[in-house]
Amino acid sequence: MLAAILLTGAAAAQVVTVMSPSIGAPEPGFTGKVAAGMSLARGNKTQNLWSGAADTLWVNKGGDHQLLFTAAGDYGEAFGQVNTQDVFAHLRYRWAFLDSAPLVAFTFIQTQHNAFQSLLLRNLGGAGLEYRLWRADWTEAWLGTAVMGEHERLSTDNQDRYFVRSSSFALIAVEVDEALVLGSSTYFQPLLTDFNDWRFVEELTLNGKFGEHFGWLGALTLTHDRVPPTGVEPTDLSVSSGLTWGW
Repeated sequence: MLAAILLTGAAAAQVVTVMSPSIGAPEPGFTGKVAAGMSLARGNKTQNLWSGAADTLWVNKGGDHQLLFTAAGDYGEAFGQVNTQDVFAHLRYRWAFLDSAPLVAFTFIQTQHNAFQSLLLRNLGGAGLEYRLWRADWTEAWLGTAVMGEHERLSTDNQDRYFVRSSSFALIAVEVDEALVLGSSTYFQPLLTDFNDWRFVEELTLNGKFGEHFGWLGALTLTHDRVPPTGVEPTDLSVSSGLTWGW
């Protein structure tokens, strides 16, 4: 379940899917992907956007221990004014602790900054379980849930806030052909002390390969924050695509 890197066009930030739906168990050893992008516009529109991302996955010989790290960031300007500035990093450990059942325990830490969502800092840490519903040659599906602590600091008041949320998710992958996989990732994250405060993410991805190392990834992403920071829209919709290089 290697994370997928997606670099976008000039109008949007990159998308990082921490658990991109895939089919089959990953190979032992290290694998990874890197990507970089730049978009420049001059004339009626003056705009610069630089994006970069990288991830790596380590799997032990038995396949029951996995360590995933992914990071990404982008920076953009339009007419001399900064309009894109965000950084994201995530570290996750997965342990398939039962030989008799497709059950995986995981723990993770994450940090994020997004200046245009009034987010100076958001740190997360948590643990949970994943269960594989099915696996076939052409499709695979997982359900998971976790409890996570959250530390947040907003630019609107520069105050530290601490929360505890649950995070439930469903991952589905379908192989369209040998070089093309369609995926769906759905997340629901309510505040445990107030279930009216929740976040929802749905991402549809299309992951293609051409050659041994190069690939293409497209995504349609919908995010909704039931209680967003002051001045921030609750719903975002983005369509993104980019090239990847992996090993």
